[in-house]
Amino acid sequence: MAGYFPTPPEATRRVVGLLRRPTSSPSSYSRGMTILDPCAGEGAALEVLVGALKGIPYAVEMEATRFAAIGAGQNRWGWKVLHGDFFNVAPCEKGYADLLWHNPPYDTDREFGRLEERFLLRALTHLAKDGVLVHIVPGYALAASAATLSREFASDVMCWRFPDEGGLYQQYKQVVLVARRSHQTFPNRQVEDQVRGWASNPEALPELPACPEPIIHVPSRGETPERWEVDSCDISAALDGFHPWVGERGEVPDVCPPVDLAT
Repeated sequence: MAGYFPTPPEATRRVVGLLRRPTSSPSSYSRGMTILDPCAGEGAALEVLVGALKGIPYAVEMEATRFAAIGAGQNRWGWKVLHGDFFNVAPCEKGYADLLWHNPPYDTDREFGRLEERFLLRALTHLAKDGVLVHIVPGYALAASAATLSREFASDVMCWRFPDEGGLYQQYKQVVLVARRSHQTFPNRQVEDQVRGWASNPEALPELPACPEPIIHVPSRGETPERWEVDSCDISAALDGFHPWVGERGEVPDVCPPVDLAT
């Protein structure tokens, strides 16, 4: 069963230090920036992000006790937090999130190889073009997402491992990949090879710097989700798996769909 691995506060601080927020209103909250955390836990990482970037987070947490822990933050800052399964939140035709903070459950998956990859594919349906991904996973789990990352993030792809200090890296062998989403979606073989190389030898990655300089700008575009609520089931997956007039052996012969099926 997938475990709960919240990002350690020191690692969160270092990652956030790599992100440059908009400078138009440095002393006030930027209502234009949206931050998405599909596995928010108790909201500790979100508090750091909100404090540093002055954005409004959209978050999902399935476990009841952890969701309750986010409640105070939701009331204080106007967080848009849902209680439920992230896969039951409808994907967006047009991404809205400027920053995707992605620390998913760590586990294997029969269809996708790793559960981290399944979560990433769904989360990317919410991330805007030019939006920034922060992807926190065990180093070896990067391999399952190499093709996806090479297709969606053709440039500005960087990776570090958690620091040795305090045993942060030794505990779960976590790395953090930061990248900006591309406008085109075609594979970049160089990026894929690079990600696979990181996965095969994460110990060789540089440590997250203790006092990082901001190196990637997070946009602030003022987009909001088309619909922000938890459905009773994963409707998009059900629709993707629905193929009328097709059986286990292929299309059913000599069957004409009703004329009004398209409507």
